[in-house]
Parts: sequence; structure tokens; C-alpha cells
Amino acid sequence: MSFLEVSRVTYNLSGFSLGELSFTQEEGVKIAFAGETGSGKTTILKLIGGLLQPDSGSITLHNQLVQGPAEKLVPGHEQIAYLSQFFELPKFLRVEQVLQYASAMSEPALNRIIRICEIDHLLERKTDQLSGGERQRIALARLLVTGPELLLLDEPFSNLDSMHRIQMKYVLERVSDQLGITSILVSHDSGDTLPWADFIFVLQDGQLVQQGRPEQIYRKPVNAYAASLFGKYNLFPIDAQSPDQQVFLRPDDLVFTDSADAEFTGTVNRISFNGPHYEVHVETDRGLITVTSAKPAFKTGDRVKMSVLPERVHFM
Repeated sequence: MSFLEVSRVTYNLSGFSLGELSFTQEEGVKIAFAGETGSGKTTILKLIGGLLQPDSGSITLHNQLVQGPAEKLVPGHEQIAYLSQFFELPKFLRVEQVLQYASAMSEPALNRIIRICEIDHLLERKTDQLSGGERQRIALARLLVTGPELLLLDEPFSNLDSMHRIQMKYVLERVSDQLGITSILVSHDSGDTLPWADFIFVLQDGQLVQQGRPEQIYRKPVNAYAASLFGKYNLFPIDAQSPDQQVFLRPDDLVFTDSADAEFTGTVNRISFNGPHYEVHVETDRGLITVTSAKPAFKTGDRVKMSVLPERVHFM
């Protein structure tokens, strides 16, 4: 028996249509939905959480039906927690009051969640005296103290600055590792999904176009849309006689070389520093190719050669 089962679910509203969606999730497996804005990510989370009513199909948790608003007076499911990206908290209460009113746990268990969410120092503050990152961690803690089995994360990093994004990611890792809570995350940012998820679903216009493990999704996308969600890439025809079959390469699938057998030769157009690496843009007879390099030993205008890592070649 699966922990969560989504079976042939559809949903239509105001011109948006979610195609028939089916998948299962085992307990402890972290699933992410990736897609551009409007692709249906948040809709899926709200359907799973019982906040929207599917037009057809069913959603079960532990083989029990998750009821939607048409079947239940108060929307939602007591074992499923939905974390909105808007940091929803009661106003003018102290943080400790917010948690105590929501808690279904013993004091030691409550204190453990407070430590995991890194909000010990915020307990005496009122909710209107907090930064965005602090409000998000408190909103998360408020859900966790209800003892959910499934945590739904709706763009949990989208409104956070870089420092608070990093902190929130560490908190969510501990929620999985220390509390053992099964989670589903939606995001359009590959930096959120690739390092976090065990399994990724790619949505395009309400349709599931690809599913697989993060490295598979990153290295072998099914189309240019799926490729673009997870970073920069190079895409060009195999040859003039086969314009419909294309070679797909990420920038780190190529290396600079002095070998006479190099697949590409070109002129360096631009070099940009990106922190962990440089991005080198090279004009070739196949068009502009982007390659990552630890520290390039050449400059703009130089002629360079590039070889492809053979195990990385993907045809699209």
C-alpha cells in the first residue's frame, strides 16, 4: 500500500486544465514538481491537501480518501499540512502563543521543533515584528506542531533573500532527516529542486511531460522546455541532413582541450565569472556554445578547442 496515491486526477478552472495525473509516493520519499509559473504546480498541491476539489479521479493517504471542499465543510486534511509562500500567521500574537495554540504535542516535542526551525530567540516577539525569513520558519513550525504526516511546500524559498533561503533549506533538511516527515515541494528554481528531491515531476501547461530522478531530469530532458527549467544548455542539429534530431549538452558536458580530435573549434566571445566557475561563450560553426571552466587560461578573441564527455551526450 502506497503512502500517497494520486489516481487519474483532473481539474479545470478559468481556462486552466490539469491533465489526467497519476503517481504514488512512498513514505519518506521527497517529491518535487517543477514548471514555469502557471504550469499547475500549486494547483496540484492544493488538490493533494484537500483545498481544491478534483473534477475526476481520487487522492488517498494511507488508502483513505482525501476529501475536497465539495465533500467536507472545512477544506483540508488533518494529516496534511500546506505551507503557503505568503507566510500566513495570526496578527499581534507572540510567537510562543501562536505555537502553543496550534500544538498537539508534549512540551519536549514542541521544543524540539522550535530548535529545528531555529526560532528559539523569537518566541517573545509578536508576529508583526518579524522579517520574511523569520515569519516563514514560524509558519512552518506552526504546521509541524500539529503532527502532520505529509508536508506540502508551495514555493517555500520564493520570497526569501539569499541568506534566509540557505537557512530555510537547512531547516527543511532537518524536518526530513530528524522528524521523518514526508514532503512534496513545488518550485520553478532548479537550485531548490535538484539537491533536495528524490524524484522530480516536470509540468508544462498542466501536463506531466517528464518524471525521474534529479540527475536523469537534468542530464536527459525530453524537450527544450524541460531542459530550460534546470539551467543553461546547448542544443544544435546533429548535421544539416538531420535537422530534427538535436544534440543536447549542458555547459559542464564539454571541456577545453588541445587535442587534434576535438569536436568543436571556435572563438571566445565572452567570459563571465559565476562564483564556483566561469562561463565561457564560444562562437563555432554550430552557433554559440556555452562551456563551464574552473579558471580559463585564455581571453576573449582567442581560438579554442572543445571536446564532449562521451557519456554526457543526449539526443533530443
